[in-house]
Amino acid sequence: MGESFLVFDVVYFKVTGVLADLPTNTGFRFEMLIPYKIAKADESWFYPSGNSSFGNHTYVELSPGVDIKTLSTSIRDMNLENGVFGLHGGF
Repeated sequence: MGESFLVFDVVYFKVTGVLADLPTNTGFRFEMLIPYKIAKADESWFYPSGNSSFGNHTYVELSPGVDIKTLSTSIRDMNLENGVFGLHGGF
């Protein structure tokens, strides 16, 4: 904890936390977690590695009674309005 390490020979990150091993049935796969705000501030360090995406996923906890079809339609419409529909699948 507190040590710094070099990523892609370009940028240093400081270790501020360590996670225990995640359960084998999780969908989370990562080598490191960094704040999105920091990652998006300067993406140039990320692309020399051959990566082209941060692979973002959004998870939400729905309140009881929320209609999933209505929510899916709202998200689809928002994506259409913002030009991001269809990048990684659809609703």
